[in-house]
Amino acid sequence: MPLMTRMRSIAPAFIIAIVVLFVLFMVIQDSKIMEIFGHRPNIIGTVNGKDITSQEFSQKVEEYRRQYKEQYKTDFDEENIDQLRDQMWEDYISRSITKQQIDKDNIIVTDKEINDQIFGANPPDFLKKQFIDSVGNFRRDVYESAIKDPKNKEIILQVKDILKEQLYNEKLQAVINSAALPSYGEIKRKFIDQNVKMTAEYALADISQYPDNSITVSNDDVKKYYEENPDKFSVDAQRKIKYVMFPVAASKSDSDNVRQSVQNYKDLSVNDTISFDSLSKAYSGLQVIKDSADLSTLPSELAKISGAISIGQVVGPFIAGGSYVIYRITKIDEMKDPVVKASHILISGDSTAEKEANRIFAEIKGGANFETAAKKYSKDPGSGSNGGDLGWFGKGRMVPEFEKAAFSGKIGEIQKPVKSQFGYHIIKVTAKSSVKYFFEKIQESLKPSASTRDMVYQTAADFQFMAEKEGFESGATHQKYQVLESSEFSKDASYIPNIGACRPLISFAFDNSINSIGKPAKVTSGYIVAKVTEEIKPGVKTFAAAEKEAKVLAIKQKRFEKAKQAIESIKTRVGEDLAKVPQFSKEITFGTAPNFRTDGSIPNIGLDYNFSAQSSRAQLNKVIGPIKGTKGYYLIKVTQRDNFDENTFKVQYDQLRDNIGNQRKQGIYNQWLAKLKADAKITDRRYMFF
Repeated sequence: MPLMTRMRSIAPAFIIAIVVLFVLFMVIQDSKIMEIFGHRPNIIGTVNGKDITSQEFSQKVEEYRRQYKEQYKTDFDEENIDQLRDQMWEDYISRSITKQQIDKDNIIVTDKEINDQIFGANPPDFLKKQFIDSVGNFRRDVYESAIKDPKNKEIILQVKDILKEQLYNEKLQAVINSAALPSYGEIKRKFIDQNVKMTAEYALADISQYPDNSITVSNDDVKKYYEENPDKFSVDAQRKIKYVMFPVAASKSDSDNVRQSVQNYKDLSVNDTISFDSLSKAYSGLQVIKDSADLSTLPSELAKISGAISIGQVVGPFIAGGSYVIYRITKIDEMKDPVVKASHILISGDSTAEKEANRIFAEIKGGANFETAAKKYSKDPGSGSNGGDLGWFGKGRMVPEFEKAAFSGKIGEIQKPVKSQFGYHIIKVTAKSSVKYFFEKIQESLKPSASTRDMVYQTAADFQFMAEKEGFESGATHQKYQVLESSEFSKDASYIPNIGACRPLISFAFDNSINSIGKPAKVTSGYIVAKVTEEIKPGVKTFAAAEKEAKVLAIKQKRFEKAKQAIESIKTRVGEDLAKVPQFSKEITFGTAPNFRTDGSIPNIGLDYNFSAQSSRAQLNKVIGPIKGTKGYYLIKVTQRDNFDENTFKVQYDQLRDNIGNQRKQGIYNQWLAKLKADAKITDRRYMFF
């Protein structure tokens, strides 16, 4: 009894303590537990140690969506939200690393510089264009009045922020572009490339004379090539995953909703006699498409009732091309060339095909049903199961023999077998038409709704939960899901083979260890639940993995070696007279390359920069070589070369310098930014949040 009394006396305090601990646990779990185990909450990534929070990133995305709605008067398509996040992520990284570089280079933008831009003699175009009158004059007075108006204070602050960022970037680009200025030697080299021409005789031992099947390499040869050329077999860090795909497709409910929506447009148009153009103006995002078609190109559902359609009539909804569509016929006209509707029975195969086709033709002429015979005998799987029906078609759609018979045949007549490259055709023309329909249409795409996507996502999440409990393969087997496997992919890959673009999935694979299972990742066709199955370290491929590739390259090396031996042998025979080459060898080609420059294609040879470079430095009328080129090995004798014109060079110097500099500036910033991104320490954990 004392024990029970004591327990009753401490029960309230015990319960309160439990409640406090539970609340504390929930708070910790919600905001601190990630930090306890080394993960900071709401951090979706870092750029060189600078955190990117989910709040600031989501704010950028939402800001873009708001601007999109203001500009286009419609909501941003949710199906493209992942592409938008990827785009915003890349933009965010670019901004972050350029800002870090600006700070590193101590680049400063003063308030005076910003004010000079706003109040100077020539304000930025994006400000000026708001104050241009009807004749194209800039209203300076109105502009200054607007800028000084206290009501526009917030707008001016935003303008200053934009100008400040522009000035920072301009100054940074000026620093980067300073590296684009060419040296004197580079300018001289460019002048020579463009102006100095030369002519050369050559002897070529072409490797094409030594085909792969004529070369024998041993396992030792292949192994030696592999060991001597490790750079050719290097690989980045790679991953492989197993995954289950959960495709997202429109449900019956989605289909019914879209059909009803289009039906409502039809009802408004028919009952209230509202034009399609008026409907498109009344409903945001609704478009009217105007088109024309004959029966061979008219949507099948519309073609079926074409004979009963009158001008002005609204028909549908029909399903066509993944959309529900209603049509209004605006005009019916005659065409010069008719279209035909026909059925056929195709008999193909060996020499008995003609005999078999004639037998079936006789059977049908004797009273057998054409459609039944087509289903029984036709070798055309597409039309055969449909009683031979090929639908409507115009000229140019069928092989000539078939087309001629179909367009010349009478409606309802069974024609004798006609031979084509596919076999023998027994043809029945069922209709002809010269009618062309002009119409306007309203359509709505049949897309999965948000609730359908949520349902598929939840199915994928349920599988993830089960896979973590039972094991990935066991969970998939239990649920009868197909397990697929990717090939290797690197961290910088833009897509995963057989899956497509999915940066979050790539980040997950590289952020986690083998056997880790990720939450559902959104891809183009639905959701994927993946398990990391293989971690490939960066370095050189094993010989086993590289053996086939090494063998191909070893054979190619042997071909070049044979070409080199052949050209060395001929060199000792011809001395300085390459014209003697045909006397000693039919395998080695003798030729002349007239008037070529180092920066272009070489007559009779093509592009070969080593040939050009060696020729530009060679002593006149002196045979040099062996020279390795793209086709094989050469002996080269330069017989003529223009002299360097110092005076012309001086005249062109400034223009050459500016041209080289401008060409470099076009790409140097992007190259610099790409290099900065490649060197930056970037973590991407968006897959944990979106």
